[in-house]
Amino acid sequence: MQKTNRQTNQSVGRLNEQYVDQSIQSKFSFLEQGISISYINIICIVLIILYIYFVQFYKIDTEHKIFIEDAIENKLFKTGDIILFKASNNFNSVKTATYFGHTGVVVCYGDEVMLFEANGIERVPLKERHNKNGMFLTPLHERVSKYKGRCFLKALNNPLNEHIVNLYKEFISWAIQNMYYEYNVIRSVFKKLLGMERCHNGTNCAEIVFISLIRLGLIPASEFDNNIMNHLQYVADIKTLENGYEYSDLIELVDHPFAY
Repeated sequence: MQKTNRQTNQSVGRLNEQYVDQSIQSKFSFLEQGISISYINIICIVLIILYIYFVQFYKIDTEHKIFIEDAIENKLFKTGDIILFKASNNFNSVKTATYFGHTGVVVCYGDEVMLFEANGIERVPLKERHNKNGMFLTPLHERVSKYKGRCFLKALNNPLNEHIVNLYKEFISWAIQNMYYEYNVIRSVFKKLLGMERCHNGTNCAEIVFISLIRLGLIPASEFDNNIMNHLQYVADIKTLENGYEYSDLIELVDHPFAY
């Protein structure tokens, strides 16, 4: 009888030890999982911070800077030049996953240097003469001087054929009357990526520049049918063009703060 009790006690003891061991292992397992999840969270937070810093707050440096007033006086601008904008008063770069938040095309009418662009006009005070569809052709000097942020020039290496430029100006006149700014940019991007739509009358700043490059013969018309997810990044990156044309490295356009 005593032997049986002793065996029973030993069995109960072993069960208790196994239970304790399993409890300890279970606690360590949960602890390890918690540590792993914490590390993943920390890594994700660090990556998000780095992403926001490099697309929004990092300040790129350029080898060349020029006063826009001097550039206009010295006739340095050519139709087909690209202007890239980096805002200091919004987070468009974070939303577009591109360092630059806006872009437009330079168009020269004799000595008058203009910027052709598509822009959202919600909550923007407009004068009667302004286009209510968000398609604008405005003096470049004024646009740069009023912009809250930095402006950069991608200059063509050579002037374009006059006939092509004149046809492009006709397209601008048509676009101002018939095209409009598409506010749902994210939906439009994914529809284009999935091949559900192409660039059309509803446009944005980067798409109108992309279409302009095709109109000017600087990129092949076949690009129109490609599924491009980020036209703004495309415009910012492009350097080598058709027929021997190419864009310069970035030149920062600056405007002095004085009235004369």
